[in-house]
Amino acid sequence: MPPKPKGTFTPPADRKLGAGKAMEAESHARKVMFATFYSANPQSAMEAYHAAGYTSVNPSTARAAIGRLLKDEVVLHVIHNQALQPAIATREERQMWWTKLMRGQVPGATVAEALRASELLGKSQGDFVQRVEITGRADMLQTVRGLLGIKDPPPAQSPGNN
Repeated sequence: MPPKPKGTFTPPADRKLGAGKAMEAESHARKVMFATFYSANPQSAMEAYHAAGYTSVNPSTARAAIGRLLKDEVVLHVIHNQALQPAIATREERQMWWTKLMRGQVPGATVAEALRASELLGKSQGDFVQRVEITGRADMLQTVRGLLGIKDPPPAQSPGNN
């Protein structure tokens, strides 16, 4: 295979990572995982440390490593970005998630989960709302009773009509 001209872009999938690059990528991924877990529960840095795959026999060594991680640029960047995101998903985010789930774009999702996602998506968009159009004058109580299938009560009898 002839050598590529200087300055030619090589897509990441075509590049072979050397041992140093592979370790660097794994280290970066662990830092991101630590920062994500730490952002979710800042009171438990040690849990975040272990959840990210770090191990340490000595707790004081782990605390020192956590201190270094909390000063790392990658970790600080992820924590900062996590703090900017609202804790509760917006309506659009939920609808996007349900759509992906319904279309089978979420690995490991079951048919039951996809069906439930389609139901939730329909409910959020008002697909199951019964709309009633009323024209002219109508007795509201009578209309609601009719929609609910409740029969009108018999007219009240006055005491002198027996």
